[in-house]
Amino acid sequence: AKEHTEITLQHPAVLSVGRLEERKNPLRLLHIFAQLHQKKPDAHLYYLGYGDLQEAVAREAEAQGISERVHFLGYRQNPFPIMTQADVIGMFSTSEGFPMALLEGAALDVPFVTSVIGGSRILANDQRCGRTVETDQEAVTALQELLETDKDVIKEECRTSIKRFELREYIRQIEELFDEVLDEA
Repeated sequence: AKEHTEITLQHPAVLSVGRLEERKNPLRLLHIFAQLHQKKPDAHLYYLGYGDLQEAVAREAEAQGISERVHFLGYRQNPFPIMTQADVIGMFSTSEGFPMALLEGAALDVPFVTSVIGGSRILANDQRCGRTVETDQEAVTALQELLETDKDVIKEECRTSIKRFELREYIRQIEELFDEVLDEA
């Protein structure tokens, strides 16, 4: 994350990390951003990745009148110097296993807003490091709230969330589970 990058995000910055493909639903993010833009006209949306839907997203941004606020960064071997600059990560996939981009973002102290996908609620840490939403209006509200929340508060909440995924914590939880099972036997 500390490597130099020639890319500098303009703030407030919402970042999408992943392929621009049907399952990742980049057009939904664009529609959510268009609504957010009405409330925060200085906001920018960045797509970090490439895919078949890039042209469709660009056309829709033009149709919505927000193309000057929507940026395509393409694929990057090391996305972390860009991710660490973001204010919020947005992910509205229709399905995911465990969303690594959200975990990586949280590890970089960047909160997220996401659709209900595998692991997102756990990672959100009771909606403190990120927000799991169902509707577009909930997404707009969550993005706006996170963009207006003190960065130090978010940083602390994300670090608390990430600690739960450290190897030592997993081992501690497994040991507790063994102890419970053995106590019941």
